[in-house]
Amino acid sequence: MATYAGKKASLIATFHDGKLDQGISSFDSAAFDDVIAAIADRYGKATEHTTAPVQNRMGAVFLNETLTWEIGQQRVVAHKYSRDISRSLVAVATKAAIDRMNQDLKALKKAAPDDL
Repeated sequence: MATYAGKKASLIATFHDGKLDQGISSFDSAAFDDVIAAIADRYGKATEHTTAPVQNRMGAVFLNETLTWEIGQQRVVAHKYSRDISRSLVAVATKAAIDRMNQDLKALKKAAPDDL
C-alpha cells in the first residue's frame, strides 16, 4: 500500500503517450487535515476552497470540503468525503488530461443525451 503525507492510501495512476497523466489517491478521511497540510506545505494556499453538505445512509449530514490548487499545467483537487464519509480523495491531473476528459464527456452527451 502506498502512503500520502505519511498516511496509508490506495493509488491509481493513468498514463497517456507513456507519461503520467493522472493520479488518484484514496485514504481514511480522519487523515484529511494532515494530507491537506502536506499539500499546502508543498503548493501553498489552495486557489479554491468550497464546502457543501453531504448526507450518509443514516440521514446524518456532514460538511464536505473541496480544495483545489492550480499549479502550472497541473490541477490538484482534494475532497474530504468521496464515496462515503470514511474515505477522502486527492486527484492530481494534467490540464491536458482534464481537457481530454471534458471532450470525452461532451462526446458521450452528444451520442446519448438521455443516458447521462
